[in-house]
Amino acid sequence: MSETGLTADRVLHVLNGGPVDLADLELCVITEIGDGRWTQGVFILGEVLVVNRDGREPFGGQRKPGKWDVEATYTKDWAEAWALSAQVRASHQSGEASQ
Repeated sequence: MSETGLTADRVLHVLNGGPVDLADLELCVITEIGDGRWTQGVFILGEVLVVNRDGREPFGGQRKPGKWDVEATYTKDWAEAWALSAQVRASHQSGEASQ
């Protein structure tokens, strides 16, 4: 790829509106959502977010799970995050089916 080509670093730079240090980012999996009306629709159960050291999305909606009535698990391990996300979604779907 040429020096002017699209790279992951350049995409993150555009999304963030400036440089992004990947060492400052981690993954956040939403594992529980409270039943309060202020939390509904902000996050999706099992959603995987990229967050910075402050626990906030550095781009996009810049949501911060810590400000809401949700429980989340934080990790830098990609496989762990996706496995937990799948587990949370499957557990939620089987719980809905049994109701």
